[in-house]
Amino acid sequence: MHGLAMESDWEALGLTLLATDSDNNIVLFSSSDDLRDFRSRLEAYDGPIPDGQAGRKFEGFVNRIGDIRTLEPRDRLGTRLKEAGFAGVEDFQDNEQYTVDIELWEFGPRDARLSKAEEIKTFLDAQNGEVFDIYTGPSITLVRARAIGRTIRPILSVPEVAFVDIPPKPDLEANEFVQLTLGEVPQVAPVEDDLPLIAILDSGVNDHPLLQDAIVAREAFPDDLGEAVTWGHGTAVGGIATMGDLRNQLGQPAIYRAARLISAKVVTDDGQFYDRQTLPTQMRGAIERIHGQYGCRIFVISLGDLLARFDRGRVGSWATTLDELARELNILIFVPAGNRSPRRGNSVEQARTHYPGYLLEEANRICEPAGAANAVTVGSLAHSNGIEPQHARAFFTKFDPLRIPSWRGSSSILRA
Repeated sequence: MHGLAMESDWEALGLTLLATDSDNNIVLFSSSDDLRDFRSRLEAYDGPIPDGQAGRKFEGFVNRIGDIRTLEPRDRLGTRLKEAGFAGVEDFQDNEQYTVDIELWEFGPRDARLSKAEEIKTFLDAQNGEVFDIYTGPSITLVRARAIGRTIRPILSVPEVAFVDIPPKPDLEANEFVQLTLGEVPQVAPVEDDLPLIAILDSGVNDHPLLQDAIVAREAFPDDLGEAVTWGHGTAVGGIATMGDLRNQLGQPAIYRAARLISAKVVTDDGQFYDRQTLPTQMRGAIERIHGQYGCRIFVISLGDLLARFDRGRVGSWATTLDELARELNILIFVPAGNRSPRRGNSVEQARTHYPGYLLEEANRICEPAGAANAVTVGSLAHSNGIEPQHARAFFTKFDPLRIPSWRGSSSILRA
């Protein structure tokens, strides 16, 4: 059955629709009293047909139900745990330490979800576990905790728990660098004071000669991460945000920047997300502070969780948080669709010979947080349009009257 089509029926029984998928499986939440009412309908359906009635009682409702079962602990294993080989709760080893995110269903208002999260914290504290963070947003509730396996296993049986999973890991794959010496680079035009601000939430942006005067501020979220930049990913992203494809400017008299930058470090020096905060806490703290302090309204998050591919019918907590922030603050957030080498690293030639078929493979689904509805998801970056130079102007004149004549002019588009 389709859960959304029957939502009013579930509500009439006091049942809350939590999730649905493309196979018409649905997840419902109820109190024991509500579940009793639901089962009474099933029993009435199995009973004798009432006098004067053509069909069974509640036939239109029950006939749309294929099967009913209670969620089991293994159903609450998250995507990353499954990728790591976990098939059931017994795979949590008794005395081994695990850092996990415990996500609750949206079974009620924020206060009710926070109360349940606090109950879980109390249990973990009593078992000598550590709770690092509790995030309770408009629709997402996450608990970041560290505990041994025998302490985590009972949590997988809590009805209000949706998933227990390993925390996200950022994908820091970057394109090949263009090798240049400063002597080969044209002079760099000054950065204009009225250029738009773009916040790069990444590994940090270092003092690259082409970027250092465009960096308005450096922040770290949380402050414990510091401002040192050991990964070059954020610098590469900042370069694209300010100059596009640099190779297009190398033959020009000067290099122009189209934006000013805020370097927002959200990745640790060893290339991981901070382990003592949930990702929603980290994202909300960074974006709200940068927006409030600097008035920034453009955010680039060129990071993705490749082990959390988009699960049809369910948007992840990272994407949901970005959706909420984009709506609440009226800001623009860019996120990536995700990286994947053809056939998991086989010859890049397959990108051509097997195109477009390989794009439909399961492993090529978009990753978290690309499922966000209010963010701009970028699928790829093309360094060429494949058109011969002598034909390029005629093509764009005919088909694209809004074409930007040069990268220098792009700043006016960003201001708009």
